[in-house]
Amino acid sequence: MKKSNVLFKLFFVICLSLVLGNVKTIAAEDGIGFSVRPIYSDTQIDAEKGYYYVQTEPGKKQELELSILSTTDDRDITVEFIVENAMSSTYGDIAYSNDPENIAKVLKHPITEIVKPRTEKVVIKPRQEEIMIFDLTPPKEHYEGVKMGRIVIAESSDDKKTGVGESYQYALGVITSEEGLAYNDGNKLDLEEVRANVVSGTKVVEGFILNPDPKTIENLEVRSYVTEKGKAQKLKENNIDNFTFAPSSLLKFEIPWGLTDFKGGEYTFHFEAKNQYESFNLIKDFTIKKEDANRLNKEAAFSVETKTIVKIIIIALNVVLVSLIITILMRDRKWIDELKNRKRRKNKKNGSRGKGKKGIN
Repeated sequence: MKKSNVLFKLFFVICLSLVLGNVKTIAAEDGIGFSVRPIYSDTQIDAEKGYYYVQTEPGKKQELELSILSTTDDRDITVEFIVENAMSSTYGDIAYSNDPENIAKVLKHPITEIVKPRTEKVVIKPRQEEIMIFDLTPPKEHYEGVKMGRIVIAESSDDKKTGVGESYQYALGVITSEEGLAYNDGNKLDLEEVRANVVSGTKVVEGFILNPDPKTIENLEVRSYVTEKGKAQKLKENNIDNFTFAPSSLLKFEIPWGLTDFKGGEYTFHFEAKNQYESFNLIKDFTIKKEDANRLNKEAAFSVETKTIVKIIIIALNVVLVSLIITILMRDRKWIDELKNRKRRKNKKNGSRGKGKKGIN
């Protein structure tokens, strides 16, 4: 019985692991392991922001201070730091990355260039505080608008006790400005290029949209679609509300093509966006060559087939595991019934002996 219960628990855990996949986990007794607090200098433009919003002067160095407090009782933790640039996301929010294409095309002196940690890692004793220093070195020449990014603070993967899932992390925004003026009033967008592509196994039409100004454009209502050239009927569309462009960023805006095959021909990409202050109507013709359409269709089909095979394997493994669990449960039930039957036979036998002794007396 005990052996079967152990096996049951083991298979149950394996089954959960397969179904849930890579789950973000952390030991409950440890919590996240540390907390962070920005320490603002006298160059902080607005101390109520909850992130670094710093005024700079050309070429004048300064320091950003960050308090890191260990919340563990029995172990040292190693915390590492990564600086990332703000960029526009096809989903309409501001994302963060060190995408070299975005840096090369539109970012001059990005946050990753002007903000550097003094050390990439720091070891913190239980319940102790460390003050981390980041050197901020603005460009020597004047810049307009803002530079935007973030500092990621995460426990080193070498320190984590659990081998499953992702580590928890904090992120603090960093914005630098010379003027300290409003930075959410961008008013220009350019449609640079349009192409058909396969992204993560999905057919899409990508529009490369540039925000050339060092300011955000926020709260946009986006209506985007593709037509055949010279026609009004929408073939595919993608509509998103509350869309935001990061400052000085190149966006790959995607219109999903679904299961429909690409066909060679002439098309037109439409990107319409508006908020309370600005409106944009970007239009660009593009061509899908027949050979490119065939190649992309095959590439997407291979990805779908691969995903399908993986799903079938996972389903088959789950079926096997469930069958094993059911077999163990049925075997347990059979053992329980057998024990009950043995007990009945024993009681019946003992009862018969009692009656026989009474008759002899």
